Amino acid sequence: MTKTDDDVKEAVKECKKEYRNSPEGVVREKESRERNKHKHTQRIRDWTVENEDRVKEVKGEWRKNNAGVIKLYALKYSDKTNARKKRYRAANKHKLRAHYLVSVALTTGELVKLPCHVCDDFNSQAHHEDYSKPLEVMWLCQTHHSERHEELKCR
Repeated sequence: MTKTDDDVKEAVKECKKEYRNSPEGVVREKESRERNKHKHTQRIRDWTVENEDRVKEVKGEWRKNNAGVIKLYALKYSDKTNARKKRYRAANKHKLRAHYLVSVALTTGELVKLPCHVCDDFNSQAHHEDYSKPLEVMWLCQTHHSERHEELKCR
């Protein structure tokens, strides 16, 4: 009896699975992940984007099943969180003022929310290049907003 290509592929697949689950395989997998952390992270990001609905479903289910854990975590760290928020507000009054003025301008119709300046995503956020000019904003999606702030940090 000769083995078909499918039989061989299945045998190889099973062998790889056994190796990955062995102690040596687990160690090598971990080492490989450490060496290629950036590639691994990018694969996870890509998968998350491709499976956005599934990710939302699983996260929502986890939150529903772990509401008590979330409450305990919030209680445990609420003092630290509140202190951090208080420090941020004290140090960044000009930013908070600009955010507030954008919110008011959007409500009154003085400012209109536009799609992302880079990718045309309608789920955009107001980005201030200069907080002293609170109504001069660039509309960016979350991804491009974060990238813009990283660019500004590097300057």
